[in-house]
Amino acid sequence: MSRQCLLVNLLLLSLVGITPSAAADGPSSAADAPGETSRSASDLPTHMIYVEGLGFGMFYTLNYERRFTPEVSARVGLGYFSTNMFSGLISLGHSHSDDEGSLRPDTPSRMFILPVSAQYSASRSQNRKHHFELSLGGSLLIAKRANYPEDDGPSLGWKNGDEYLIDFDEGLSLGAVLGSQLGYRYEPPTGGTLFRFGMGPALFMSDIGVRFGTLLGLSIGYVFPPE
Repeated sequence: MSRQCLLVNLLLLSLVGITPSAAADGPSSAADAPGETSRSASDLPTHMIYVEGLGFGMFYTLNYERRFTPEVSARVGLGYFSTNMFSGLISLGHSHSDDEGSLRPDTPSRMFILPVSAQYSASRSQNRKHHFELSLGGSLLIAKRANYPEDDGPSLGWKNGDEYLIDFDEGLSLGAVLGSQLGYRYEPPTGGTLFRFGMGPALFMSDIGVRFGTLLGLSIGYVFPPE
């Protein structure tokens, strides 16, 4: 009987990956071995910075992200867009004449973008470099569309094909984006290059009402090594 119990115990230990000698040494287990997925938040990078194109910020944003558990992190960011910020490279809008008939550049319309989101990462790799990521969040939009002599100035709108998802009237306005993204995340556990890609549904709220659309985002940045 005792021999049968010993055989059963050895079989169970082999199934969970613990040898009799390892069991005698103490509570150490395979989860403590390098490369396994079972890690605490202190073993993983905590601080990250990155640039996101499109996504919750629609145009581009600079972001800081902090990890709270191995799976959960949160980010905050800031973006800025002006209709003449690329005036030296491309033409956005028109020029108008002042009272003396000379041409003057357009007064730019501006928008500040404040994205906030929470991320849940699930990994199937032992070294935790590659992750499936679910992101929930949105952005607050603070827009100031300039007044033009004629109603032909550049718009602060954001289009999906021929339909505006977001647009603002002249003056100061508030808008918002709320949505989710499902995608891929590359994040080395020892720090280094960060890469994210995701897409998902979103609600766009502005002066033209509420619209439903799709978010598509791409991020690249840096993961600070664990302390």
